[in-house]
Amino acid sequence: WYICHELCHFVEIEEERLYIREWGLKIPVEYRTTKAIRRELRVLAYQYNLQEYLGNRIQSKAEYCKALEAMPDFYNVWEDKEFQSDKNLLEKMRQYDYLNDEPELFHKKIFILLEWKMEDYMEKFTIERFLSEWEKRNNILREKRSFENV
Repeated sequence: WYICHELCHFVEIEEERLYIREWGLKIPVEYRTTKAIRRELRVLAYQYNLQEYLGNRIQSKAEYCKALEAMPDFYNVWEDKEFQSDKNLLEKMRQYDYLNDEPELFHKKIFILLEWKMEDYMEKFTIERFLSEWEKRNNILREKRSFENV
């Protein structure tokens, strides 16, 4: 599970970042956006498709999303512009408006939203795309290593 997850991070990262020391990853000081959550959702979408392709036991999408609860930007999801601009997602969420009344139910509403967003990403971050991106990134690293050895 963990190896697949890290392989998916490698494929999800923008190509330009492969040329930057430590791939440009930084530890944020404050979490005002859901950038980290969205990145993890893309990675989880790739991971779900990769594990299915490899024939590994697949957890439910809800189990995948459960790990996101530990992320510092978890509670920013409901206010995030990207999530709020997704009209299909918001339409589906209307049926859960009654969950706003109690904190633990609101928590559940965030999980539902994340699971649906992961499903959307799964259609975009397919195994075919994973394999293509994997090849591209490995070529970049080979090229970079060849250049550094000159």
